[in-house]
Amino acid sequence: MNYLIALMVLLSGFNLFVEPQIEDSMIYFPTKEIAETPASIGIQYEDIIIKTPDGRNIYGWFMGRG
Repeated sequence: MNYLIALMVLLSGFNLFVEPQIEDSMIYFPTKEIAETPASIGIQYEDIIIKTPDGRNIYGWFMGRG
């Protein structure tokens, strides 16, 4: 019984102190800057823009079959 209480205290401490410190490294935060393109590894591509029915734009790359 005492080991269950110790385990609960240990897990609670982890959740309170350790997890918040490493949480940001576990979540992907995208940026607007493009760090690399397919051209940086020798792949030809075209920039494309897809217009959605609600007026938004989806940006992407079209890479043909090589």
